[in-house]
Amino acid sequence: MNRLRLLIVDDEPLIRQGIRRALTGMEGLEFAGECDSGSQAIDAILSHPPDLVLLDVQMPDCTGLDVIRKIGPQNMPPVVFITAY
Repeated sequence: MNRLRLLIVDDEPLIRQGIRRALTGMEGLEFAGECDSGSQAIDAILSHPPDLVLLDVQMPDCTGLDVIRKIGPQNMPPVVFITAY
């Protein structure tokens, strides 16, 4: 069975922890990592592209849309936006 590699991107540690806790043990899911900023997300996506990104909309250094723009929509893995707003 192929594993889905998931990258979690959110500037709030408790949000990242809650997502990880909720998804831990899900069959076929592998955590590719966690990022607390848009710049970290860009580096992580470019160096080891995940299969799916849970991406915060609003972060201190940039928005989730900025992350997509900087990587390029054609190079961006599928995204599910997450936000507290």
